[in-house]
Amino acid sequence: MSAPSVSSWRSLTLITRGVFIELARKKDAYVLIIFMLLFVTGMLAAKAVGIDSPSTGTFLLNLGISLVYLFSHTLTLLLAFNQIPRELEHRSIYPLLARPLSRSMYVFSKCVACALCGMLVYLILFVLGWLPVPKLESYHASTLFQMIALHFGSLFMISALAVACSLFLARGVNLVILAVWFLFGGKLVIFMAGRASSPVLAQGSSWFLAYLPDFEKLNLVTRYTDGIVALPAGVFFGLLVYVLVISAFALAVSMRVFERRPI
Repeated sequence: MSAPSVSSWRSLTLITRGVFIELARKKDAYVLIIFMLLFVTGMLAAKAVGIDSPSTGTFLLNLGISLVYLFSHTLTLLLAFNQIPRELEHRSIYPLLARPLSRSMYVFSKCVACALCGMLVYLILFVLGWLPVPKLESYHASTLFQMIALHFGSLFMISALAVACSLFLARGVNLVILAVWFLFGGKLVIFMAGRASSPVLAQGSSWFLAYLPDFEKLNLVTRYTDGIVALPAGVFFGLLVYVLVISAFALAVSMRVFERRPI
């Protein structure tokens, strides 16, 4: 008699719980939180001395939220890039697939679970990076909402890309490539677009490069801390569609490849 199938929600919950347990045991998370606590300690000391310059307050706010942006993406990448390779190596994937759990749902659940872990870390670190900084200038709540929403989307995108690349690349190569692309991908896109030798080639390369993941497009930290108004609704929702398209493509490729992969 075949084993009863597992519902999609149940499988997602099961895998998410496992990834959260891994996060709780991961030393990287505690190291990042310690760094943020050091930042908070510095902010409390600065507040005790007194911060009178609005530009200083803005700089410190930008620094705190930028650290949160970097740390949350780093931890999400460190979680996602190793999920499937580690379970294949330790053979812990077989009990999950024997429940039975479809391979596609397994890949999807791993991606979502890592993104949710990154979002949780982001919220914790954001409180540590935002609350202690004195607000000496006006900041737009709508820009803050857009910044958080696009940050969540960015975490989901890096999780989907890391899971997809883990099926094609060695773990170390996957980690290095995605880390470099996360940090410098936007600049590399601009550089490559500017190297085109003819208008036709420039137009074609610009069209192609526009579909590459660019995390800088989703980073509104400076926009928020500079007190700039929120993005127009069309631009904001366009960026959300951009995230969904890239993430969905990465997930579709990973599901297809993993379905056909012998294990």
